[in-house]
Amino acid sequence: MASVQEPRNGIHNSWTQGEQGIKQQMDENLVKLGALVGLSVVAIGTTATPGSPVNGQAWIMGTPATGDWIGRQANDIAVYNTALPAPHWFYHRPSDFRSRLTAFDESTNRLHIWDGTNWDRFIQFS
Repeated sequence: MASVQEPRNGIHNSWTQGEQGIKQQMDENLVKLGALVGLSVVAIGTTATPGSPVNGQAWIMGTPATGDWIGRQANDIAVYNTALPAPHWFYHRPSDFRSRLTAFDESTNRLHIWDGTNWDRFIQFS
């Protein structure tokens, strides 16, 4: 039986022993989990690709996106990961997830919740 994707977050699971593609799917799972569990972003609404991102930093994009982000949609999550091939960006579209995502915006000290359309401000931290 081929693996299945969990419908709320797209994580692959239920492989049969010896099934092809396990390594690639597991790598995708780990990159996705590493980026989205406890998501903290440098800023929300950024349109320009950062000049000197640090490995592991993430942003939520605004429009119009420029640089390496051209062609991406507003609200996409961009994670800089030097383990990936250049230009080292891994993208997540929050609308692909059926579960509510949360993101802490480091620039404003606010927790945001993805409501299916926008990142709504939820809690302000001092």
